[in-house]
Amino acid sequence: MPPPRKCEVAFTLAEVLITLGIIGIVATLTMPQLLGNFEKKRNVTTLKKAYSDLHQYVKAFDYENDCDANFSNCAPNDGEFVYKFARFLQDKQNFKDSSKPEINNWFYFKNPGQDNCSVLATKSPITEENTSRQYYLISPTGNYAYVITLYMYDNYYTVKGIKDDVYRARIFIITDTKSVKPTSGCNASKSLYGKNVFEAYITQFNYVIPNGSHLCTGWQYYCSPLQENDCTKESGNYTRCLQKIIEDGWEIKYSY
Repeated sequence: MPPPRKCEVAFTLAEVLITLGIIGIVATLTMPQLLGNFEKKRNVTTLKKAYSDLHQYVKAFDYENDCDANFSNCAPNDGEFVYKFARFLQDKQNFKDSSKPEINNWFYFKNPGQDNCSVLATKSPITEENTSRQYYLISPTGNYAYVITLYMYDNYYTVKGIKDDVYRARIFIITDTKSVKPTSGCNASKSLYGKNVFEAYITQFNYVIPNGSHLCTGWQYYCSPLQENDCTKESGNYTRCLQKIIEDGWEIKYSY
């Protein structure tokens, strides 16, 4: 008499397909959020490094040029400071000058959710004090870049009790150098304020101030204090997000 057949348990084809379908739906719903969180974490890590480095570079420039914590002692005007600081980053800190003839001179950025864009900078080779004085420099590791330019407007203010301190330079921190590409128009730009473009300022008395700081007081044309609805889709204003990220413990808690 033959031995009794064992009962084999298996999934039917329909059950397998249903399971795969459910997994696919869950992945579709969760993957964008996971990727978004990963991108935010990467941007913050890079931003924190770039912002910390900027403080150190400013102090090193002060020491190198014997400024004695007052850049007017070593660079009497704003344009001279911007030029000298850009040269210092290139010559002393191994930053790479991307202002090559074959690369288009215009960089653009946008506020998330808005179609219009602004010119981030017109790149200038760091060979002389030319009239534009805007420099795009990539860090030695290539992880981030600075766009260094003049402040231009309403630059007198008071910070830390010192009157008549002035902005020496406006700094854009780019946390994703691949997002800033040579383009012939705005629509090709992938650079977004609050996502991979962040703004800070260097003052005459050796301070680095993020846009949005409470120290941005008075009639400031660019730098102004963080507002309650900044860095929201409703306001569409992401220009002061660096300060918000710092206040939030170096996290991007807003959506863009």
